[in-house]
Amino acid sequence: MKLNTPAFSDGKIKVQNEEGLWGFLNLTGKFVGEVKWSQIGNFGQGLAAVCENKKYGYIDAEANVVIAPQYDDARVFSEGQAWVKKGEKWQCIDKDNNVIIPALYSEVTDFQNGRAEVNLPGTGWQIIDAYGNLLYFKQDLSSH
Repeated sequence: MKLNTPAFSDGKIKVQNEEGLWGFLNLTGKFVGEVKWSQIGNFGQGLAAVCENKKYGYIDAEANVVIAPQYDDARVFSEGQAWVKKGEKWQCIDKDNNVIIPALYSEVTDFQNGRAEVNLPGTGWQIIDAYGNLLYFKQDLSSH
């Protein structure tokens, strides 16, 4: 068993077994659930993204599956929601797997202070609120 990172996330640390599968240890060194995931993310707001059979879902702090693996990629929960990828587009879900923002974006950043940067193909980078409303277009400052 090897540790992936020296940092704990919500009181858990990622570990990988000899077969290359991932799981978590808690602060006392005990396993939380099974070591069975092909990939895992850090915990955010009590949930962690996990990958099984090339599909992503989420587990809770006790390693119970709360959102079944069904997405092509998944980001950490931030401000009560997370970006998940369906095909080539990102959409935003809440902890109950309700879609908050439909699958429109080719690239996204995690929410901070109720805002996220998103790239809408053909339009470019935008700043949206937690409901997907356009706040403003992001200016490219690299050419100035």
